[in-house]
Amino acid sequence: AWREKRGAEEGAPPHSAVKGFHEGVRSALDLALRELGLLEMVAEVTKSWLDAFQEDMAKVSRARQGLSKTRQLQNLTKEADQDDEFKDHLCSWQTLLQEKSRSLGQAAEDWAKRRGVRRAFSFRGFLGECVLNPVVDAYELLVRLQQLITRAKVMSNSSNVTRPADLSPSPLLVGPVTSVCCHLLRELGVTLILNCTSDIPQ
Repeated sequence: AWREKRGAEEGAPPHSAVKGFHEGVRSALDLALRELGLLEMVAEVTKSWLDAFQEDMAKVSRARQGLSKTRQLQNLTKEADQDDEFKDHLCSWQTLLQEKSRSLGQAAEDWAKRRGVRRAFSFRGFLGECVLNPVVDAYELLVRLQQLITRAKVMSNSSNVTRPADLSPSPLLVGPVTSVCCHLLRELGVTLILNCTSDIPQ
């Protein structure tokens, strides 16, 4: 009986696990794309805060410009420890960004409620009352959002990949999305891509 049962299992279609995996990926993609607009809005607003902050602080700071954002923030903190007037100026920005983050956090909540969706991404620790260092937290939030947005767009493009049209013995004919899907082209033995478009960069 065990052998018969085992044999039936081994003879069953092997795609059930694969099907479940693809459905899970598809659900995750749908969720990410549904919230992509929210992520882009929060990233755009946060970037505008930091651009205004950096422009204003550059007028009163003695620190060298052109450094990485992390290094600039470190230098601003050091300068604030040595100059009380500069420290007050930095603290005023911390207070302003604290208020802005509270408003933006509420706006994100309202966005989700209007659409009747439960947000998968939490801004806790970056927006709202729980923010400890508004300037640094805004920078960290922007970096993470930019990474998430980039990955969501890659996932979106990947979902549109189609198998190339086989025009043997001529070259394969593919669209712009498939042309950057390197793993698929490699699997098909493609070693050279010729861009025949006028609107897509080389």
